Amino acid sequence: MEITGVAGLEEGQEGEIACLLSEEHIRSLEKSRASCVIVPTGVQRQTGAFISADDPHAALLKVIDLFHPRVSVVPKGVDAQSIVEEGARIGEGVAIGPLSYVGKRAEIGERTVIHAQVYVGEEVKIGEDCEIYPQVTIRERVEIGSRVTIHPGAV
Repeated sequence: MEITGVAGLEEGQEGEIACLLSEEHIRSLEKSRASCVIVPTGVQRQTGAFISADDPHAALLKVIDLFHPRVSVVPKGVDAQSIVEEGARIGEGVAIGPLSYVGKRAEIGERTVIHAQVYVGEEVKIGEDCEIYPQVTIRERVEIGSRVTIHPGAV
């Protein structure tokens, strides 16, 4: 079977994969026209292909990454136009774009991408594999987990 894209459970068409994220929507499972559906372990689809997963949401995110991989335009390392204060810890593979500021004792996790003009205050902790888009302000002592995306202009 060839899967050409990802769709919602109710909107899915032949050639697409969908996901049953909650058993509250189980009625939509059999109505779905998607070629394949990711379902929670223990749930079976009567007609059509399915993939059983302990965490359907995590499985869906992996599938989405296959169809729409992240492409970073920020080269790894700290841009010469950015300021990283003394005592800040920058993980392996981090990219910090131009005109960004990282405060004292801030921690940036491995493989995190910080785009241009981002303010990271003192003692901020940002986890691994995050993407912080332009003109984001993260105030002092805020903690952000791993694999988080913060969209442009957020405070």
